[in-house]
Amino acid sequence: MPPAAADVVSFQPNVMVSTFAGSAAYGSADGTPDIATFSNPVSVIVEPTGSLLVSDYDDNTIRRVATDGSVTTLTKQRAFVQPFGLGYDVAGALYASTDYDPDGRKDMQSGTIWRVDSMTGEALAMASDMGRARSFAAVSDGRLVVSNYENNRLYLVTPNTGDVRELAGNGTPGCSGTFADGTGIAASFSGPYGMVVLSDGRIILADHNNHRLRAVTLDGVVSTFGGDGGDGSIDGALASARFSGPKALAVDAHDNLYLSDDGAHRIRRIGADGNVTTIAGDGTAGWKDGDGADAEFFGQEGLAITADGNTLFVADGTGGTDTTYNRVRKITLAP
Repeated sequence: MPPAAADVVSFQPNVMVSTFAGSAAYGSADGTPDIATFSNPVSVIVEPTGSLLVSDYDDNTIRRVATDGSVTTLTKQRAFVQPFGLGYDVAGALYASTDYDPDGRKDMQSGTIWRVDSMTGEALAMASDMGRARSFAAVSDGRLVVSNYENNRLYLVTPNTGDVRELAGNGTPGCSGTFADGTGIAASFSGPYGMVVLSDGRIILADHNNHRLRAVTLDGVVSTFGGDGGDGSIDGALASARFSGPKALAVDAHDNLYLSDDGAHRIRRIGADGNVTTIAGDGTAGWKDGDGADAEFFGQEGLAITADGNTLFVADGTGGTDTTYNRVRKITLAP
């Protein structure tokens, strides 16, 4: 790992952070923004209508947040426990992952992929034994790429059949995964988390414990996309930039990437030109709205961007620790 270095942070101008829904209260109340509560929101996606879907991990539900911030419950059923990842396939079908399987088992392999009816909320198990599935990325051939955080692998899943095959990663369990570029099992990750697909078809992966972003092809070829492997916040050129536990990713229509830098409690931007800047977060673990440079985040595990690229939403939950952080945050970017 490269030696420690002082942070170099360059903030994007004209960024405002606000709370869109939720509060310090830990709960499952539906309703208007002033009364609705969450229990550790971990993932968020923007629906075609502009509303949001949120995985409310500790409440075992998927919640819907309307454009006015009011909250309702979409999915809550007996076998649907600890939801995390959310995503669409290329046909627009909705999928979610849970850490438990439909039989109530939770272990290193028990993660399950569910197809979710976005109208009724009914969830049907599609693929099992997926480990800790943390993210989906829809690729052009109709399949989904799934990241397995616990077992350091990426899978390709065929939605219509539930067929699963390994794409890349050596499968070293836990946080002991290593770092290596290569093809298929010759490549290695350490905590693969969020993913997006660029316009050229490359899958960009947040390799959390390696403090890097990786690029993956559908042939399983893995390369380093950005980050020097050091733990910190250094903006500037992508190759020499430094991240601190990147987790969620989002991408706009122009291939500008946004990432939640979990260890730094910041939201970062990687322009299509390769320049890294910081969107919001002063580096303090906490909660504060306001100007991007003064805002604070705590457990920012989920990230989504609107179709016009002007608004980011952050699932800012407990991080598995402090239950007073249960919010969906809104970041307004200058046009």
